[in-house]
Amino acid sequence: MLNKNAYLRSQWEWYPTPAVRSAAPSPSWRRDTRSAEAGLKYFVLGALASGFLLYGLSMIYGATGTLSLSEAGKSLASAGDTTLGVIGLALLAVGLLFKVGAVPFGSWVPDVYQGAPTPVTAFMASATKVAAFVALARVFYVTFDSLADYWRPALWVVAIATMVIATLMAVSQDDIKRMFAYSSMVHAGFLLLGVIALSEAGLAALLFYLATYAFSAFGGFALLSVVRDGAGREATGFDSWAGLGRRRPLVGALFALFLLAFAGIPLTTGFVAKFVVFAAAELAVPGRCLSDQSVPRAAHDKLALGRGALGDIDPTLEWDLGVAHPHRVCRDIDH
Repeated sequence: MLNKNAYLRSQWEWYPTPAVRSAAPSPSWRRDTRSAEAGLKYFVLGALASGFLLYGLSMIYGATGTLSLSEAGKSLASAGDTTLGVIGLALLAVGLLFKVGAVPFGSWVPDVYQGAPTPVTAFMASATKVAAFVALARVFYVTFDSLADYWRPALWVVAIATMVIATLMAVSQDDIKRMFAYSSMVHAGFLLLGVIALSEAGLAALLFYLATYAFSAFGGFALLSVVRDGAGREATGFDSWAGLGRRRPLVGALFALFLLAFAGIPLTTGFVAKFVVFAAAELAVPGRCLSDQSVPRAAHDKLALGRGALGDIDPTLEWDLGVAHPHRVCRDIDH
């Protein structure tokens, strides 16, 4: 998937296509001003982001003389002056972070997700986001691995800001599609941790998270089209969803499962995906232990106690799930 023989040019060639197709409202929605506004906003901002991406490609070509992912990476690694490479990296990052919907480049996400037809929103939240993160990982893993000291701190700031700001915005929404849009941005922050890890474990965690999130996102948005108001239109306000479990138990149960996965509740795929991403990111932080923070540490304790409750292990003992025990990892890094 991260083919080193691919070209940076291909990142720009595929980039505008999903934006143009997703921005165009379906014929039945052309009279909906909200849908037209969403399509225009996505098209204009997507074109601006494409300009950043193309300008970044020109800088990379000027610095390396090639647009091959692997050859450009080798040239940047051996170059004495990487000024043009860093500028190109920054411009490319703006374009790619726009596509994944990260703060501060994801202001379009809630408006577009709310205004677009639900099938288009489901496609954007699943397939388009997967494609964007695969492209982001290809570029950073293959081409800019030698410049990790420049982009890792920046991505840490972007990831943390995305998770915090999008979460605060999500809890204040009264429309389910807008709430899902901000939830999608929160997941983008978690997914960036897999890119920051810059390792095989990080890449595996990123791909696993993408697979689980795409399934949950597509299913969650698909259920939004099931609930209708008296006029037969989609009902996305919270008032229309009150008592759904009593009126339509199956739809309510499925929707609850998807929400639990989004939240990362233990025993769901969302919890496992977040855990492996945090574990991979922990290994990438020299001299400090990410599991001492509240969320990863809680994941560690809950999973250990859960395995102990099943009679698998003693929860007081250290355990191993493909990565070293968090405290042992920190000791090994410190030494």
